[in-house]
Amino acid sequence: MDAPALTFDDTALRAPVDATRAREQASSLRRGAGGRVGEVAGLGWVVVQSVVLVAGLGILVALAVLVVQMVFGAYGANVLTVVIAVLVVLPFAIIRVRGAAASRRATEAAWYRLTRFAAANGLTFELIEPDPEGVAALFRVGKHRVATDIVSRPGPQGPTVSSYAFDTFVGRTRMPHAHTVVRFGLSSRLPSFVVATKTRGLVGRAWEDAPWWRSLPVEASFDELFEVRCAPHDDDAVRGILTREVRQALAVAAYADVEVTGTEVFVITRSAVPTADPAFWQWVAALAGLVRLLDGAPDPVAAPVLARGDDARSRLDALFTSPPVAKTAAVGCLVPLLLGLAAAAVLTLLGVAT
Repeated sequence: MDAPALTFDDTALRAPVDATRAREQASSLRRGAGGRVGEVAGLGWVVVQSVVLVAGLGILVALAVLVVQMVFGAYGANVLTVVIAVLVVLPFAIIRVRGAAASRRATEAAWYRLTRFAAANGLTFELIEPDPEGVAALFRVGKHRVATDIVSRPGPQGPTVSSYAFDTFVGRTRMPHAHTVVRFGLSSRLPSFVVATKTRGLVGRAWEDAPWWRSLPVEASFDELFEVRCAPHDDDAVRGILTREVRQALAVAAYADVEVTGTEVFVITRSAVPTADPAFWQWVAALAGLVRLLDGAPDPVAAPVLARGDDARSRLDALFTSPPVAKTAAVGCLVPLLLGLAAAAVLTLLGVAT
């Protein structure tokens, strides 16, 4: 008899958060993962990083102000150089402090909800796992590898959900990477292959498949959305797995890559997504249907097809669509700088503090 479709009770993800209890729980989780020293060190690193960023920006702004002052007749730095630089950097410093505090509260709220969600659904929650093991290609690259917010279902078929981060380096330049990984087990062994998404706007993959794998054409309309890669001797077997029903069900993975590694399936997003969002677990349930089809489940409703315009598809699109905050933040920092440089020019011309 086939296993029933995977469902989750997401009440805990929608319930209000008790901020005090969330803060206490987060402190307990941090101490359990790294001790009291680790908790303090983590907070200290955020503070040091913020101070370095603000101080570095302040120095750059002061140099820019000094250049403007000298262009308009000043002989060197003066009190206005410092005052204007401080006023220009102050909004950035405030944004940085508020952002760090908001990020900490959001993390605490996510842990609060995820632990209760896990308990309500017979799942386990683990805060951190350094150097996690996995047979997917993603786990064979980078340094400082760590999995966090690990929610798993007991048993070999899972699923197991985690946020996964690692660093790569270009020369001495550190390149951080963050992904969300959903792992399922299979009841049968399949040939290894990858279905890589071609959705526009996603970051590129920081890992590579086996060098002897090659692209496998499947169907013209499907190949426009995904690239299938496998070993040449598995071409026919992989085509047999990617039936019409499976290809349609892969719509749920439009924002992720799917790697089949024998008896496991890894669904890997190109960037981290919020796992405490109810829409995420609706997505996981839909992915479970896809895996059932890959595993040979006969029921045609195992993986519902999400069409454009459907509520479920709209929630899925929103889950993977980052808000356009980068441009707004850049403009917000640029305006004070331009005003500061203009003030430096005007005050220098007027002979103030020269």
